Amino acid sequence: MLRADSNQGFYQNAYRWVMENYSPIAWADYDEVNNPTIVTDAAASTYKPRGSSYIMVMKRKN
Repeated sequence: MLRADSNQGFYQNAYRWVMENYSPIAWADYDEVNNPTIVTDAAASTYKPRGSSYIMVMKRKN
């Protein structure tokens, strides 16, 4: 986990690379711990998580 005072350059570059080379195909958004929001299929490509904890499943672009 990054701390507030951490250099975020590596994280930002890695995230950018992943988003350029992979597509999100599913999300589990834990905005409510006991009732996560599950998003799949076409909706996953544009979903923006509401909670601070989430799982994103990615598929490599062709």
